[in-house]
Amino acid sequence: MTDQETLLVLKTERARHAELGDTLDLHIAILEARTAVEIRDWRFEIGDQEARARLARGEPILRADELALDGEALARLFGTICRIAAKYHPEDADAFAELASQPSAVEETARNYLTATGHASRITHHATLANFVVNNVLHPFLAAYARALKPLVDDAAWYRAYCPICGGEPDFAALEKESGARRLLCARCDAEWTFHRALCPFCGEERLGYYPGSEGAYRLYTCGNCRRYLKTIDLRELAREVNLAAERVLTIGMDVTAREAGYR
Repeated sequence: MTDQETLLVLKTERARHAELGDTLDLHIAILEARTAVEIRDWRFEIGDQEARARLARGEPILRADELALDGEALARLFGTICRIAAKYHPEDADAFAELASQPSAVEETARNYLTATGHASRITHHATLANFVVNNVLHPFLAAYARALKPLVDDAAWYRAYCPICGGEPDFAALEKESGARRLLCARCDAEWTFHRALCPFCGEERLGYYPGSEGAYRLYTCGNCRRYLKTIDLRELAREVNLAAERVLTIGMDVTAREAGYR
């Protein structure tokens, strides 16, 4: 699953979802910017043995200080994402302009974002906007690592709540077509991994709320303990192929519903 593949899906779905016009246009523009990035400085210094040792210890393979990040490419994409976001969210144009005015701090900001663990229960609006931009700026780099390092991950042995590649949290999930097992989608690098179906991936709570979506294949799982939610698609209900990264955008209505109910 690449950005190019996700972009093609969203462009196809654009004509079928007029109610999501601005949302889809925003994400299409961002994906076009991300796919235009040429990653020239791609390398990973540690060997397969050390990568597997980290996984065995419950650590993600990637560490922020070991990533090869093209600072120039990061800064260019950072400015582009800020301009796109400001276009579609003019009420936050000043905040995005302020972010874009600090290109020299992009690489440090990106590494700080990667080393942060979890999300505070109360986060400022400005920090939310910054995280949105940084997440999109880092994606082409992290996704390249994820595709290359995926063969090192023993999916049956990981079963942790965070991504085995970059340590990110999930923001979407799927129930597998054959087994019904739950696979999580990383919000940062789009890696997928299997996790316990009955547990909250954010706090470990065993009693989850469940709300069916307007279409039978979609579900919204909520946690009364940490007040988080996770959108899920049941692949057993579908005959078509599914691009999970596209589904996270196409199901934006479920995000609105969850947040209006007090979940985050």
